[in-house]
Amino acid sequence: MRKVLTVAVRDYLATVRSRYFMFCVLLVPLLMSGSAVVSRQVGNKAKLKDKRFAVVDRTPGGRIFTLLETAVQQRNATQLHDPKTAEQDKPVFILEKVEPSVDTPEAVSSQRLELSDRVRNEQLAGFLDIGPDVGATGGAPGDRAGLRYQSDNVAAEARFDAFPRWAERVINEAIRQQRIAAAGLTVGQVQAVLQPVPLVSQTLSRQNPATGAIEETAEGSVLARLGSMMSLVMLMYMGIVFCSTFLIQAVLEEKMQRIAEILLGSVTPFQLMMGKLLGLGGAALTMTALYAGGLFWAARLFRWTEYLPPLDALPWFGVFFVLALLLYGSVAMALGAAGTDIKEVNMLFTPVLMVVVLPLMLLPLVQDDPNGGLAVGLSLFPPTAPTFMMARLAVPPGIPAWQLALGVLLMLAATAACVWGAGRVFRVGILMHGKGAGFGEIAKWVVRG
Repeated sequence: MRKVLTVAVRDYLATVRSRYFMFCVLLVPLLMSGSAVVSRQVGNKAKLKDKRFAVVDRTPGGRIFTLLETAVQQRNATQLHDPKTAEQDKPVFILEKVEPSVDTPEAVSSQRLELSDRVRNEQLAGFLDIGPDVGATGGAPGDRAGLRYQSDNVAAEARFDAFPRWAERVINEAIRQQRIAAAGLTVGQVQAVLQPVPLVSQTLSRQNPATGAIEETAEGSVLARLGSMMSLVMLMYMGIVFCSTFLIQAVLEEKMQRIAEILLGSVTPFQLMMGKLLGLGGAALTMTALYAGGLFWAARLFRWTEYLPPLDALPWFGVFFVLALLLYGSVAMALGAAGTDIKEVNMLFTPVLMVVVLPLMLLPLVQDDPNGGLAVGLSLFPPTAPTFMMARLAVPPGIPAWQLALGVLLMLAATAACVWGAGRVFRVGILMHGKGAGFGEIAKWVVRG
């Protein structure tokens, strides 16, 4: 055990003091903050640029354009700036009235093509075509009784505050008021009749065993808990990937430079493997702890503490995270010892990495049915248990205690089997040079040693 700890301490200190480790620690926060700043600066520059829109009003007398023109003047005068910071956060809308074409399908299509060419030439941001029968009730709306907006940036114009959504609200509100007045009613009467009954979604009520008081979750706490658990899942995923990368590089480097042959004169292959696994696994834990501390600091800074994970979930995260590092780390070391170069090892590790990524793609299944057969099965299956257990803890009603205990026992058994098998592969592969081994030969090493 002393030799294992010696190797572990040596590898841990060598890793955390390396430039590569510091680069990885700083890379993710820098990329996230840098991308956020760049996205905000570039996005604001494009977002705040004045936008010109053509409006073709085919209604009699062009009454809708007059409403839009009045509304856009009011918007540009009062709604462009953030009330808290007084900084402009919305673009100026400029409307250009276009006389409608002759009311024939061919002429309408020709005019729309002409306006589309102006959008392509960046003379316009888009154009709004108002049908001649807008506001008519009864029958299918179609183009004649509806609104048609065309642009080459449909994704950006789908935002709530974009021009098409804004124009739709203005026009519909004006037409709604006209219909109410025509029916001899007032807006207040109609709003009173149509006032919705609010619905609040919360988890089940519980009785506090200590005080006997009935407790209910606060509104929004479910989503906050889900968001916090997703952050734990991502931390676990990043820790597994970093740990596996460290182990593969360390084993392959010492094998190619024949350093392992010298070390094996003082320790057994299993002691060397376990020492590296504990040392580099500890480095991955350190990196994850630094990321978690950064997330906590950011949550305190921006007052998002409600999105932090509850204290009762942290011990389970620690247990499953350590077991996941041992399981995937031992597999990574075995594959690193079986290969002869980084390209070959990456090909061997790709299927293992796909197993790590698979739970991230299947997490919506947990949200839809957290106690379904598939979700329970994947949370008990050792390779996917860590991420699925964390995800199920986020979704009410949580996980029964027996499933958590069974998941830990299965993870312990699988981890012990992987470490034992990896030790047999490591003992053979670390001294093998020349052609690398495939999965079939690695399986033979596990069985025969």
